[in-house]
Amino acid sequence: MLYCPIASGSKGNCHLIKGEDTIILIDAGTTAKNIIAQLDTLGVEPADVSGIFVTHEHIDHISALDVLWRRHGIPVYCNLGTMEGIKKRFPALGSEAFRLFVSDEELIINEFSLMPFRTPHDAAESVGYAVRCADKKLTVATDIGYMTPNVYKNLQGAQLVALESNHDRDMLINGPYPFSLKRRIMGHSGHLSNEECACTLARLAENGLRQAVLCHLSQENNTPTLASRTAERHLADVGCEGLPIDIAYQEKRGAVYVISP
Repeated sequence: MLYCPIASGSKGNCHLIKGEDTIILIDAGTTAKNIIAQLDTLGVEPADVSGIFVTHEHIDHISALDVLWRRHGIPVYCNLGTMEGIKKRFPALGSEAFRLFVSDEELIINEFSLMPFRTPHDAAESVGYAVRCADKKLTVATDIGYMTPNVYKNLQGAQLVALESNHDRDMLINGPYPFSLKRRIMGHSGHLSNEECACTLARLAENGLRQAVLCHLSQENNTPTLASRTAERHLADVGCEGLPIDIAYQEKRGAVYVISP
């Protein structure tokens, strides 16, 4: 199983997961042109994509859905709450574009088993995804207000986690954002901080995590260096300083990771 972050951040999010016979995208929040161009660098045609699995209806996660459906017929997988939110943004996107699932219930797409688990975020019915293929597992979890037991359960046992490390708390508090926006970001329906991400990674590293990819970094309230160093410090505290940590960037495609059992 392969994983590649195509884009990650407040201007657009998209992740690719590839199995032996199946390719899926998690979110399509950058431009369709960029997604197709990045797929091409990976040797993937739009027709090869079995579906786009949407986490929630915010525009930085869905902006290319309409084009990718109309031009390439890629179906959109989501829960009912998210579909209703997407239709408000793209009223011309008909019901035939959607494949509905129930949050926190497993669904099977060819050789993939996916668990769309609920996440705390200010959206209609936000989810993350734990994806299994035989004895391999990866989890993509961003736009998380705080680390709930359900989110952590779906991170456990993954060889790779793509986990939100959105903001440095001091940068956010002392930065130019209005108080209402700062409160939203730091609230239980907002975004996961560097410290919260790092604490979670330290717990996971003690139980077999092999690769971490830090996602959805704020361009105003974070830096790759701050996010990485915070994670490294917490990992060192539990004797797991050797865990590889990478960054998923907003403006460029990330690396291709091979998930092995």
